[in-house]
Amino acid sequence: MSNSGAARGMAFAGGLLVFLVQPVVARTILPWLGGSAQVWNGCTVFFQVTLLLGYLYAYLLSSRVPDRLQPFIHSLLVGLSLLQLPLRIEVGSGPPTSHSPLVWILVLLTDTMGLPFLVLSATTPLLQHWCHRDGGYPVSTLYSLYAASNAGAIAALVGYPLLVEPYLSLKAQAGLWSVGYSLLALLMIASVISLHRRPDMDSRAEGARPPDPESSDPLPPSFLETALGPFLDVCVGPSHAHADRSGTSSRPRGLWILLSLVPASLMLGVTSHITNEIPSFPLVWIAPLFLYLLSFILVFVPRPPLPHRLILAIQPFFVSLLGIAMFVPLQIAGLAYHLVAFFITALALHGELARLRPPSSFSCEYYLWIALGGSLGGLFNTLVAPHIFPCVVEYPLAVVVACLLRPLPCSPESGVRSPNWKRSEPWSDTLLDLLVPTSLAISTVALILALPRLGDDRDFVARTSILLFAAAVAHYFRGRPLRFGLSVAGVLAGSFAAFPIEQTLVLTRSDYAVSRVVRQAGTQRNLLVHGMTIHGAQDRSKTSGDPPSLYYFPESPIGRLMTTDAAKQARRFGVLGLGVGTLAWYVRPHQSMRFFEIDPMVRDLATDQRYFSFLSSARGSVDIVLGDGRLSLTREPDLSFDLIVADAFSSDAVPVHLITREAVELYVRKLAPGGALLFNTSNRHLRLPAVVRATARDLGLPVRITPVCPLSQQEESEGKAVATWAILARRGEDLDRWIAGSRQYWMADGQERAPVWRDNYANILAAIQF
Repeated sequence: MSNSGAARGMAFAGGLLVFLVQPVVARTILPWLGGSAQVWNGCTVFFQVTLLLGYLYAYLLSSRVPDRLQPFIHSLLVGLSLLQLPLRIEVGSGPPTSHSPLVWILVLLTDTMGLPFLVLSATTPLLQHWCHRDGGYPVSTLYSLYAASNAGAIAALVGYPLLVEPYLSLKAQAGLWSVGYSLLALLMIASVISLHRRPDMDSRAEGARPPDPESSDPLPPSFLETALGPFLDVCVGPSHAHADRSGTSSRPRGLWILLSLVPASLMLGVTSHITNEIPSFPLVWIAPLFLYLLSFILVFVPRPPLPHRLILAIQPFFVSLLGIAMFVPLQIAGLAYHLVAFFITALALHGELARLRPPSSFSCEYYLWIALGGSLGGLFNTLVAPHIFPCVVEYPLAVVVACLLRPLPCSPESGVRSPNWKRSEPWSDTLLDLLVPTSLAISTVALILALPRLGDDRDFVARTSILLFAAAVAHYFRGRPLRFGLSVAGVLAGSFAAFPIEQTLVLTRSDYAVSRVVRQAGTQRNLLVHGMTIHGAQDRSKTSGDPPSLYYFPESPIGRLMTTDAAKQARRFGVLGLGVGTLAWYVRPHQSMRFFEIDPMVRDLATDQRYFSFLSSARGSVDIVLGDGRLSLTREPDLSFDLIVADAFSSDAVPVHLITREAVELYVRKLAPGGALLFNTSNRHLRLPAVVRATARDLGLPVRITPVCPLSQQEESEGKAVATWAILARRGEDLDRWIAGSRQYWMADGQERAPVWRDNYANILAAIQF
């Protein structure tokens, strides 16, 4: 381990392999669980818990086992982990119905790759421990291994969608990962054996190595630190870069946990907020995770390019205004602001985490508490928050806690920056820290609610002005973390009261989505909304027999198709995706329609006659099957549906497993003779028509696509909307029978090309429309 470059290389490779295997595993089991929420939640729990166990193993090995035995034990574990290779994820027929999907995922992944992932998780802390024991490395160099590990994670995060997924099947990806892990494992074994054979090993193990060069020779201040020195002195106090580093006698474990928990929760919270506010498109979750890992790199390199004092100075400005951006519909610009605010806050908290790091002799314990905090943050957002909050409350909650964790300004006498939990002050000041933000919140909300709603831009200007004033007051309290954090909470409360887009009738949350039923302004039209995507609508001022609106009005492509002779003669319809059950309006007395819906909350809303009545007033037989559409359809008899409609996309997020070649083969197998398959291909970010067309050609099926036909202003005011559809059938004459009388609305061919998606290969990047 005498070569710090080799140690950094192994740390980088370990982080690369950790984040490279996650999407491979999730993509492999996705078709068997249906609904990306369950898959990603299960994989997240597994990887976080295994990471924690890996750090625990590294801590116990380094602190409880004699130095000379550590390389032998770790080499043995690495060798045993090779027995689980090559990586093969055998899912069989999916989870048994009697088992929890989460338990099935944990058991499957533990059996498939538990030991290799445990070894990878322990790589960085063990490398740092052994380099420290080897002696001669500055603490900044040792902790830079953590930055190298996160750099490898970022490389995998960016490289997978750009270089791996577009060109390799899942089987090839798993094989590539197995080869990479084998090479790293052999390198680790060789390294620890060479370390054991060093002649000075015994003397170093007995304490003869030089003491940690903690900070006796600090690096000179960076250019930014020097140039902005007067400004930073005013904002966060005088510069004492090394006087406030935690010593060996003080290890604030609780603070380490909080400083790693809150950024992890923030990362998942901002991801949920973004995907709830705009249609979720492929790779959207990469940006927050990329920034989260980048913040670790920037604070743990030997000389951080962004001074910690600068981050602490600018963070209050961005966080104070975040309350306004939280609820103001600013589209892409507003969402970019969320990412910037999150990145700066993550830098601030991780910078405190780096500032409070212990000497390198305690690094394994330090990493263990960091992993515990990150796991708790992820578990809270993944497993707890969806069941206790009706919407993504965990995001603003984490923002407030991040503000409370800001350190107190440096003491002019000692130059030491104390954390909040060590401060001591008169009870009257603490009382003011509670009363002042409470008064700010109450007055802000009361003033906003008292303003009349004029129905034009004056509403926005007046309420935004009030919130800007409240944000300025909150920013003024930035030097007192308790008062500042609670004031930010007051701004968030005012924002929530200021900008309700519509009248919300009900707000529900499940493992899959946050859904709202809202009353459209100035009408009696109820909408089922997820993020900015409307999944169903009904005007309750009309009778239940009146035609539907939105994408299903009678003159729409699907409306015309449902009134052809083929549709009138059909006996049984299958629909993947319930929405509010609008298609049930077209069912005739002699017909039946079966909806396949994965989200129980959507089922409950669609069947609640206070909001929607399409299902209850259907003239034919209608029933709902809960579960993933593709998995549920496998249990239906072959040749049993005259028409299958695939419309199960949630807020423009495409469940890839519902549109692969294998999925289309399943749908066709379930079609009765002369039947047809209809896809809703509307998407703001993906060229789904081209994907469906490519799959149809690959299977030798005739296909037609509807062009986009703009609506008139009158039609839009009536609640009608545009959607694109693709129809497939076994034979051309079957297809012509279904579109008879409306052939002018269906195109026979198109110029766009796209790769065929399969269960083991889906080049999503090639389908993005830029």
